[in-house]
Amino acid sequence: VAVRKEKVESQGRGLGSKGTKLPLLTNHFKVNVENTDGYFFQYSVALFYEDGRPVEGKGAGRKILDRVQETYNSELNGKDIAYDGEKTLFTIGSLAQNKLEFKVVLEDVASNRNNGNC
Repeated sequence: VAVRKEKVESQGRGLGSKGTKLPLLTNHFKVNVENTDGYFFQYSVALFYEDGRPVEGKGAGRKILDRVQETYNSELNGKDIAYDGEKTLFTIGSLAQNKLEFKVVLEDVASNRNNGNC
């Protein structure tokens, strides 16, 4: 992974003005961290039920990753994790391995999702 440390200025007016204009939607979020001595690492996350079906919904994913951090803190080297609620996990500093698999048990995830509304 190449890391660019110098600041890149945006191009001036008039550049990039030819062609077709199109709407652009971006996704970003603000991150505040106390320790900026390390590098951010980004990992892809895939969540599955025991029967192999993918876990859907941000709420369930967040609960699962919270439980992973509680249960497997030593395997995560005590690192705090930031999870986007879908498929991306961030850490400051790398994890011990690039591919990790964890099993967690959550009680009553389905009933919490429905809130009694069937």
